[in-house]
Amino acid sequence: MEVTTGAFSKNLKSFSLWPGRILSQVKNTDRSTSPKGITLNSCANTMDVKVRDAGRFLQNIAGIHHIMITGNYTKAIEDALSRMNVSMVGPSDFTSPEV
Repeated sequence: MEVTTGAFSKNLKSFSLWPGRILSQVKNTDRSTSPKGITLNSCANTMDVKVRDAGRFLQNIAGIHHIMITGNYTKAIEDALSRMNVSMVGPSDFTSPEV
């Protein structure tokens, strides 16, 4: 499945935008609650995602919390960022990689 991931920098002046493709969902259902009944992994879905320019992605990520949406919305997000005067950081090719 094609996805778009992104996150703002801490100063909100740039946005890291990376299209990708889900390879698999990492499931951790064996330990979904602690011995005390506290829910674990409740705020995250973990996916293996293939992206272009992985080295550049790792150098430019804004942190560990990114938004991921299904589909490639690069053009729409780029248009919105332009109107907000926010620069965009991403791969050299904004098409989703083939699996």
